[in-house]
Amino acid sequence: MHTDAPEAVFTYAGRWGTLTSTKADDMRAQHRALQHTARRPVAIVTDTSADLPDAVLDRHHIALVPLQIVFGDAVYQDRVEITPEEFYRRLRAANELPTTSQPTPADFVRVFRSALNEADEVVVVLLGSALSGTFQAARAAVKAAGLDGVHLVDSRAASLCLGLLALRAAELAESGWRAAEITPELERVRSQSGVLLTVDIYDNLIRSGRVSRGKAWLAGMLDVKPILALDGTGRVVPVDRVRGREAVLSRVLTLLDRQLTPRPETIRFGVVHAGSLRADCGVPPAGLLRVAGDRRPRHARGAGGLGALLAGRGRHPGPARRKGSHRVTRRHGAEHRQARHSVMVEMVLGAADDLKAREMVALDLRGLNDATDWFIIASGTSDAHVRGIAQAVLTRLDAAGVRAHHVEGLQSGRWVLLDFVDVVVHLFHPEARAFYQLERLWHDAPRLATAAERKFP
Repeated sequence: MHTDAPEAVFTYAGRWGTLTSTKADDMRAQHRALQHTARRPVAIVTDTSADLPDAVLDRHHIALVPLQIVFGDAVYQDRVEITPEEFYRRLRAANELPTTSQPTPADFVRVFRSALNEADEVVVVLLGSALSGTFQAARAAVKAAGLDGVHLVDSRAASLCLGLLALRAAELAESGWRAAEITPELERVRSQSGVLLTVDIYDNLIRSGRVSRGKAWLAGMLDVKPILALDGTGRVVPVDRVRGREAVLSRVLTLLDRQLTPRPETIRFGVVHAGSLRADCGVPPAGLLRVAGDRRPRHARGAGGLGALLAGRGRHPGPARRKGSHRVTRRHGAEHRQARHSVMVEMVLGAADDLKAREMVALDLRGLNDATDWFIIASGTSDAHVRGIAQAVLTRLDAAGVRAHHVEGLQSGRWVLLDFVDVVVHLFHPEARAFYQLERLWHDAPRLATAAERKFP
């Protein structure tokens, strides 16, 4: 059977029984091989996490080794048996998050041998070794199969950054470079490449266990967007965090300007989105490219045109969609809250003061967000001190008939979150407070009288 959607065939067949195994051959790859019948010095291979569109793969004859995507008991070859669109459709409907797995040894050997049939040597650019076992598995497969002429490059990257390295390798091969020349050049380009990414919502990070529900709730309530990057070893590291979706683009472009100083003669950049072409991040992917290009019109060029850059995947944060799953519905009208929250704030500050809490800050967020009216931050001198302050606040408000809607971190005491809906209290060990710097996120919010910011020697 010939089909552009093998995953749809598998889904339909699965309605009639259990599929014990599935197999789909990549007809696009076979077509690319037929189109390039002349033997060439160097062939280029990457894996499907590179997120290069089919048009770029076809134009530059780049072969793919498929990673595996696992939904429950079903295993699919990425971009062969399941498309990005189908992946996100299933992700939205899944009760359990899918997992990914490196290509099988047989897949590595099959693709490498096919490339060697077309070229004297093969340069293979793969998903960063700090992010996956794909590179190590490829090395083991080459050794076990006794393949000569296969040169492996650890991209120390993922997604389109990996894809752009593979594209550069293909361009060099087309220009007559040998594998021994391409490999060190890719390592040089790799050292000058980077990735900046952000997460709009935290649902799938919570489900995967990468972020606690309390931290995600707080980030959602404060509308905090983390900006992350890949470091020189290919590991994900935090770079910055901003408040509000609209601030992300501006901050990312500022960070990009810093990284590109002094200006290189040519910049190649792209935008990868996680399953949504809508303007969920404030600006759609095409707009992001246009804005970034406008900032450096004489220097920027895309990777084969706009369409070639809009790859559609970003697996583990999941698809972008409107946040709201961590918001709490207000239980009272604005007038009632205005009288009520002032009493609650004084009770919280009084209880914390009795326990000698340090550096108390009460931020007036009325009109700045729709999640809470007041955000109170204070520090303890130790984990036990933080727990004691939290218990004192809970006891004081409970005696007044006010129960916390949500409490987190009380057992550890490193940080404790007390959510009373109209008033949110966050208590920190000093080291944790210095790390999160929540006051910086709300530097424009009015504060209670300076007497509330008590400091003890």
